[in-house]
Amino acid sequence: MSLPAFLVCFSIMFYFVSVVASDSCASTLALEAEEPSAVPESHASSAARAAGLQDCILSAAASEAGMTMLTFVVVFAAGTLLRRAAPDSAIISQRSRTAVGTAAFDRYSAKGKDCEATPSSPVAPRALLHASRFSPTDGAANEDVVAATANRRTSASCRRPATAEARASSSEADALAAAVRAGRAKDLPKLLDAAFERAFGDSDFDLLGGDELVAGRAMCARLLLSSLRACATWRCFREALSAYDHTKRRLGSGSTAVWSLLLYSAVEAGQFGRCEVFFEKLCALGRPSSNDFSNMVRYHALRRDQDGLRRTLARLVQLGSEVDVLSRNRAMAACCNAGAPDLAEVLLASQAICPAGADAVAFNTLMKGHAHAGRPARCFELHEEMLARDILPTEMTFGILLNTCNGAGEQSRAKQVFKDLCASGLQLNTVHYTTYMKGLVSTGIIDDAAAVLGQMLETPGASPDLVTYSMLVKAYADRGDVTAAMGMLEQLVRQGIRADAVVLNMVLGACYAKATPPAQVFEVLERLLAYGLKPSSVTLSILVKAFVKAEAFDDALALLAAPGAEQRHRRFLGASGAPEARLFAQLAQAAARAGRGAMALAAYAAMVEAACSDTPLCSSAPPQQLVAEAASARLLQICGAAGQADAARALHKAVVEANRSKEVTMARRQLRAAAQEAAASAAGARQ
Repeated sequence: MSLPAFLVCFSIMFYFVSVVASDSCASTLALEAEEPSAVPESHASSAARAAGLQDCILSAAASEAGMTMLTFVVVFAAGTLLRRAAPDSAIISQRSRTAVGTAAFDRYSAKGKDCEATPSSPVAPRALLHASRFSPTDGAANEDVVAATANRRTSASCRRPATAEARASSSEADALAAAVRAGRAKDLPKLLDAAFERAFGDSDFDLLGGDELVAGRAMCARLLLSSLRACATWRCFREALSAYDHTKRRLGSGSTAVWSLLLYSAVEAGQFGRCEVFFEKLCALGRPSSNDFSNMVRYHALRRDQDGLRRTLARLVQLGSEVDVLSRNRAMAACCNAGAPDLAEVLLASQAICPAGADAVAFNTLMKGHAHAGRPARCFELHEEMLARDILPTEMTFGILLNTCNGAGEQSRAKQVFKDLCASGLQLNTVHYTTYMKGLVSTGIIDDAAAVLGQMLETPGASPDLVTYSMLVKAYADRGDVTAAMGMLEQLVRQGIRADAVVLNMVLGACYAKATPPAQVFEVLERLLAYGLKPSSVTLSILVKAFVKAEAFDDALALLAAPGAEQRHRRFLGASGAPEARLFAQLAQAAARAGRGAMALAAYAAMVEAACSDTPLCSSAPPQQLVAEAASARLLQICGAAGQADAARALHKAVVEANRSKEVTMARRQLRAAAQEAAASAAGARQ
């Protein structure tokens, strides 16, 4: 049983029970009224009888409630059954359809002479059709229902001429916005057509006239505006322009909101040919807003069109438009972001459009734009002009100037800027110090940068961060100063900053910037492990470079493949880790460049033998291959260039044959034997 049927049955049963109880109570009350008791009652019996009378009264009230409930449930069930019987629309609910039909009828009735509408009018038949669609009768009875419905709607439209129309239009607009949210922005043209047809039937829009034409254009503008707003929210700009192209013949003059959104959509979609057309239609209806001003500035900036920008500014001045400082600065930022700081200067020079004049934000925007465009000289000129206008620099101003000095390599000017910043009374922050130290480090003045770090530690609100310390650690590491790099790392840890793998590997990198004995390298590594270093293939690569720098090729080879290397690899790379084939190639390449061809061949043989062991110590082999043939071919080329072509060629041939073999165990054994033979050949050549 459905819910409406259940509610009807329950309410009927409740009603009849209430009626029976009510009748019984009524009889009791009548007897009480006709035959009052002559015997004096006790207090208890009197209270009991009063309670009985109260129950009777409540039962009577329940009967009335039952009647009310029955009426409500019947109406609810009928409405539910009608909704189920009515066909649903994919986009517009049936309630919206009826409302739109009512709106068309009300609109004609309200605007007709003396609020009279006849079935012969061009709108009335369509409205009556909507009114009669769900009527359960046919023929003459249906005609009576339709006529009664039309009369009720006509009188309602006379009282409230705009309510039904606004309600219908709002429902259609909500449906269009929902379609855009659902990802159906491309369907807007046909959805707009469907909405218009529901309101005006299948009549050709070109044949409409009078008040109906005015109403059609107004409705089209409202629906298009809702669609454009939804498209702007979901950034469906091309779809918004397509919806306009499809409905523009119905639009008429539109509205300022419509043309403003179309201008925004054209700029975002990159359809610049439309921008000036939309702008002129907007100007014809009123003064453009600050957002419209910003969009036109973006349009000209993206086209690098200074003359066009000047024409637009003149047009705005002609209309009496002005923008505030915030809008002007935002438009200048848009020009600089588009790589057109020259257009930003045009805006700054236009006093008619923004009488407030320039401020520090405007100059900062211009300086930053010219700095990004590679014009440091103009940036410094703007700073001088700023001071000449008695505009005080801000923290942002000094930050831009320091960055510009670093980019131009003008460290002497940077020192003066930093000195002015310290004397300005402004609060120095971490960015100021780090930027200035970056310039010092880039010119090799690391000790001065360390001194600035000491000053930074004494400045409230300017604590150094990981970026600051990383910059100094790298500077000392690149110089090969392991002690200073380690000292900077220890200072970082004392400040409560957690060092990441990048910083820790930077310290280890100091060991190959300058030749360091292997024993000291391992000592540094142990200290880094204590600070939380989690070694990786990058760490192994740095160690190989450090040993090669110290010409400790045997130590480097032992690190990768000597007996006991498996335990080291597990410590560096985890339980299943193994050095990559590129590390063996790195060692072989370094040995070949140092004129040690035999060591290059030994590295090749070590890679193959490690890959063929029961617990492979060399990774990066593709599936179905014991040894990566690409890596083997590269090592063959390195060894061939180092004078070990014959032995390397034989080893590579063994690799290819082993990868082709179906007997994996036998192939591994044969390949291991070939690798050992190559290693013996390399050992003999080294002696």
